[in-house]
Amino acid sequence: MPNAQIKLRFYRQRRGLTAAELSKRSGVDKATISRIENAGRPGKRRTSIGASYPAILRLAAALGITPDELAPVDLPGLPTPIADTGGDEP
Repeated sequence: MPNAQIKLRFYRQRRGLTAAELSKRSGVDKATISRIENAGRPGKRRTSIGASYPAILRLAAALGITPDELAPVDLPGLPTPIADTGGDEP
């Protein structure tokens, strides 16, 4: 699965938006968008994507996608989806 920073840049560019335009639409600071897009790139020591869950929610909404499409679900601090086991439990 591609990293969140790659996904953010992909979806932003796919919609023809600059980082400044996405910042204006989402209310997420342009520096935060840059930090997400550049996290984990060669020469960087960051292991996280550098964004809070509320920022991921706002970015995803501005891009017309779900947060799961943008960020891995196993990031620390993000809610983990509950798997449907198909059982008959109440």
